[in-house]
Amino acid sequence: MHQDNPVPARRTHGLSAVPLFHAAWQFAAGIVVASRVWVQPTWVLMALALVAVLCGVAVCLGGRTQRIAWLPLAVLWMMLGAWCGEMEPQPAAAPELAALSDGLLRTVEGIVVDAGPVRTELEQNVDEPTATAPTQRIDLRVAIVEVVSDESDAQAPVGGGVRLTVRWPVGEYGGARAGISPFQCGERVRAVVRLLRPETYNDPGVWSRTDYLLEQGITATATIASDRVERLGQTRGAFLACRVGGWQRASTTRLLALPAAMRNLPAPLRLSEDDAAMLAAMVAGDRTYLTHALRVGFERTGSFHMLVVSGFHLAIVAGCILWIARRLHVPRVPATVLTIAASFAYALFTGFATPVQRSLWMVTLYLVGRLVYRERNALNTIGFAALCLLAVNPRSLFDSSLQMTLLAVIAIAGVAAPLLQGTIHPYLAATHDLPLVAIDIKLAPRLAEFRLMMRMVAERIERVGNKWLAWRIFPWCVRFAIRFAELLVISCVVELAMTLPMAVYFHRITIFALPVNLLILPLLVVLMPAALLTLLLLVVWPAAAVVPAMAVALAMHFGVGLVRLFGSLALGDFRIPNPLLWQSALFCALLGAAIVLAHESLGPGTRRTRRGTPWMRRGAWAALAIAALVAVMPRPVERPKGAMLMEAIDVGQGDSLLVITPDGKTLLIDGGGFGGGPKQAPPGF
Repeated sequence: MHQDNPVPARRTHGLSAVPLFHAAWQFAAGIVVASRVWVQPTWVLMALALVAVLCGVAVCLGGRTQRIAWLPLAVLWMMLGAWCGEMEPQPAAAPELAALSDGLLRTVEGIVVDAGPVRTELEQNVDEPTATAPTQRIDLRVAIVEVVSDESDAQAPVGGGVRLTVRWPVGEYGGARAGISPFQCGERVRAVVRLLRPETYNDPGVWSRTDYLLEQGITATATIASDRVERLGQTRGAFLACRVGGWQRASTTRLLALPAAMRNLPAPLRLSEDDAAMLAAMVAGDRTYLTHALRVGFERTGSFHMLVVSGFHLAIVAGCILWIARRLHVPRVPATVLTIAASFAYALFTGFATPVQRSLWMVTLYLVGRLVYRERNALNTIGFAALCLLAVNPRSLFDSSLQMTLLAVIAIAGVAAPLLQGTIHPYLAATHDLPLVAIDIKLAPRLAEFRLMMRMVAERIERVGNKWLAWRIFPWCVRFAIRFAELLVISCVVELAMTLPMAVYFHRITIFALPVNLLILPLLVVLMPAALLTLLLLVVWPAAAVVPAMAVALAMHFGVGLVRLFGSLALGDFRIPNPLLWQSALFCALLGAAIVLAHESLGPGTRRTRRGTPWMRRGAWAALAIAALVAVMPRPVERPKGAMLMEAIDVGQGDSLLVITPDGKTLLIDGGGFGGGPKQAPPGF
């Protein structure tokens, strides 16, 4: 509307139009500062009040002060982040229960707040130790614990959480699936156990099971035989979590029964037991039956997100519901409310994991924004969602899952979206309504020329074929090619942006992640709706569930085949050291430069600006590529000069010894690797 004035257009497309995004990263910076430097909360609050007054003065004065008003506002958001970081309570063990976790036999009474299924596999995971008998994990909310002293032996009220591993004798459980029922959520039980604190390994960089359990409210652990647990009855009114967990386990049971119902079908259309286990994890969020052999190939190719209910899965669910509502001509407001409610119900059903919560926030904000604004700004949506998440739980900023999620969506919205908006998206819009020639005069010359060429091709196709093929199928094929190019650009941007967290948290770079995910992501768009339809029919009409299950089997076999193919190529998997601080800082600076250049390339501006637009796009790509190279830049081994260094490395089943001589030669003894037993990868992985 105002093409003669370049300033408003630049502000519309530039980073100045995303104040919530700036507020989010400034808030996060304050949390980081608070985690490194402790300041008395009283002083933080006083400084926060002073900065708020300065911001108010700068806004009220107007004029030239508004040009520098961003400075006190930035400090204000940083102070707010520091304040939230200082005031957040840290997870701590229940002190009384921790003091009683001394290995002595004690009577414990409590309510089961979470109960896993009975596992018969000899598989080790983070929840259960290596088992030689059928086991079940149950979490107790402790009410009473036996306190023994030299003078007395009494039952005392003690709060806290205990994780019990209940074991059944092999022969007893083998014929007692109907005779012995597993423990259920909501039961009140009493047991005589030896309470122990979770084992802590002090190796640098090792995963902490203690912190993992503390996040779930678990202070102590114990292992007990099934005959030493006394059932005291069901509590009045089951918890909502118990009901949801029961629905989830019932859905898993139905999905695991699908292979038996499909045993007479051809192999490509039949789900195997492993396929059913992956389907249960993908749709119901139950990863109990995912063995290490199933996980390893997906982990090597960077496609493990296919097996878990992630934000992408929730986005597909929301998109399907919104699409169905549109086809049924549901008004916008009821359709939006229905989509948000259904997305929340699905997130709750799958366990309401943190990544799903974040995706639910973003989906909700996006859908609400559709009702308020004509144009949604993705970076503003991400910034507002990040602010809400960090305000509720500032400590989640240091969670690798949140960091990788935010980094991925920021790369898509901040780099990929503006690059696509200035290149192929106009061509995508130009493929619609080809017969309408009047549209051409309203488009840029290059787009009008593109439409003219498409009409010429369509007319030739119509001469040798038919009108439907020329004016329907041909434009659809062009749009499909453009969408594939769009997916390729997004995948490249995300893979380049994810090099830093992959190096920091996994010390691994997988070059085959790009081609695998390029095929897996579109596959999920087809697989998830078919899987959800299968699960729905298993509840309302089990016999009809076999039909969509055949489509699920075809898609899953194709996806698993890809993972096995690329997972078997060990040359695509590289181990790298932890990046240094300056590498991480330079990566973030280059990523910020890529975002700025990508957004600046959208500004129409003057003729000089238009001529520089291609260079800005190339600069954005170059900045992102250099950032990825900086994150994985090789560096020499840190060692003392003129001395021999010997270090012990934990490789799981023993100690690996690394010896570095004074002249820099290295010797590695017992380097570990893939061994035997249940964790051995099957052929093809």
